[in-house]
Formats: sequence, structure tokens, C-alpha cells
Amino acid sequence: MDDPGIFALSRLYRDLSFDIPYADPGDMKALMQVLEKRYPDHPYIPAVRDLVEARSTVKPGNRYIEVSALDTDGNERHISEFIESKIAVINLWASWCGPCRRKAIQLIPIYEKYEDKGFTVFSVAAEFKNTDKFLAAMEQDGYPWPSLVDLDNRFGIWSKYGIPNAGGGLFLVDEHGEIVLIDTNPAEIEEYLRQRFD
Repeated sequence: MDDPGIFALSRLYRDLSFDIPYADPGDMKALMQVLEKRYPDHPYIPAVRDLVEARSTVKPGNRYIEVSALDTDGNERHISEFIESKIAVINLWASWCGPCRRKAIQLIPIYEKYEDKGFTVFSVAAEFKNTDKFLAAMEQDGYPWPSLVDLDNRFGIWSKYGIPNAGGGLFLVDEHGEIVLIDTNPAEIEEYLRQRFD
């Protein structure tokens, strides 16, 4: 594919968005470089660039992706401010995602049990237009940890973590900032903490 057209960009975006595997990740990166040069201003380019990067970086043994989002006062904050030197769950969720919220609620007793031993949970919610539903969900579910918000995908966090079409995801990170588990669940997280702390 020496001269890919706009169809190639849209196909790459679709494949990456729905986690369709590529036989050779190098081919995917090479195609992306060609498309970036050909369509530098296309709105898919930033998301596809992040998704291509996520394929090679968001995996166990690699460092977590530093991202920014807004706190409840509208200030831009970084993940590292909250999880540096701690075993942490990066919890990407949304007020409209029932499974995400159920997983987060299941994390509350785990958080309370291990918080004093160096464990934390850090959340970012994907919301649209305003924070009303985000704030209501946090109050209803009773999350005891900080949560930021990415309004209207301003920060592109879901693409950076390789889950653009998911409501959310859980990523376990160790105290050195290395990803331990991706697409995990509260039971796996609790087992890891039990092995580390009990």
C-alpha cells in the first residue's frame, strides 16, 4: 500500500477501535506514518496516532501513560500527582457505563483494606457536555478516591489507553509505575494485593 487513500485511514481507525489484531505491528506504524503525511489535518489522525501507540505501550511491564484531565473545580491535573510511588488502579469509567460503575463499587472495600499499605485508586470519567451526571454518580456510588473528568474527549484518554469504544477499563500499576494488569477486574486486583501485602 504505497499510496493509501482516505479509506485506509478510516479502516485503520476502525480496526484499532475494535481491537482487530495486526499480524505485523510494524506495518501498522508504517501505514500510520504515511497517512499522517497525507492527511495531517484529518480529525481521525490524533486518535489513530494514540491508538497505534497504545498497541505497543499499554501492556504489562511498560510504564503507565501519563494523562491529564480536569478535577471537579475545572483544574487540569495529572495522574502522576495521585499515584506516584503507589500500587494503583487507574479506573477509566463513565456515569453512563453500568458495568464500569459496578466494578468501581467492588473496588471500594479493597481500597479501604489496602489504602494504608500503599495502594490507591485513581479514576477518570468520560462525560459529555457537563459534569452533572458525573458528580451525581460519584455521590451515589460513594467513591472514596479522587476522580477527574475528560469532558467531550478533550484529552483523548481512552484512545491513549487503547479502549476508545469501551465505557471504561481497569489498569493495575505497581509502585514503580509499571503496568501489571490490563483489562482486569476487582478479583484479580485483590489477589495481587493479597500476595503483595498479606
